[in-house]
Amino acid sequence: MIVHEQWQNVSGSGGSAAPCRFAYELYYNWSDLFSGTVRASWTAPQYGSTPLDGTPSVYNASMALSGGLYVVNGQYGFHFFDGTRDVNAVTTTVDLFSPAGTATTSPSTAAAYNTVITNAGAIGSIGQRDTLQTTSARYNIQEGNLSGVSNFADWRIFLYTFGDSLSYPTGNGTVQQLTITTPNGSTSVGNPSVNVVERPNGAGNALVISYMLFAEGAGPGEAGSLIYYYNI
Repeated sequence: MIVHEQWQNVSGSGGSAAPCRFAYELYYNWSDLFSGTVRASWTAPQYGSTPLDGTPSVYNASMALSGGLYVVNGQYGFHFFDGTRDVNAVTTTVDLFSPAGTATTSPSTAAAYNTVITNAGAIGSIGQRDTLQTTSARYNIQEGNLSGVSNFADWRIFLYTFGDSLSYPTGNGTVQQLTITTPNGSTSVGNPSVNVVERPNGAGNALVISYMLFAEGAGPGEAGSLIYYYNI
């Protein structure tokens, strides 16, 4: 399964244009994915009064039976524009990919979560996030802007430690701003992702973390993707 940002229009200059929603695609195996063979897809309804939903993430997802049909049930994070800035929301989606067409979603603003991220310093937009579950705790790595919606020099990374047993953030956890260190001193960091993957040589697993270094705050030669890995 892939959940992604889906722009609905193309602007006159050839770029993406509003509205923007997020969508899901189903692939049965790696061959499907590599060949672009989509077995099922579904685009979530627009959330909020402004037509800008995007940057989804998966909090949990599992296969289930519904009316004798296999479906995917889960909870997902995304951000939307509230008229002033991007903030986070969470949705529960059931019967995803059902051949009967019974998929439904129940989105709500993650107000308490947005508040604790804002109180930690992200008074501008709060955008992409990713989740890591360990044997003892659950974390979100979250991008947030220190000043404004479009000031790309002020993106920073925040670590949210869950304070309850739910798979999505309720705001009951704790937050700290992380100091991301790069060889040439980049400061504007966003688009976090984190995962545990098998190492290419098969000798155990590695924790892989990636970010985007925005040109407005990048050290010499560092604008673009940044990847760390830690062998476990």
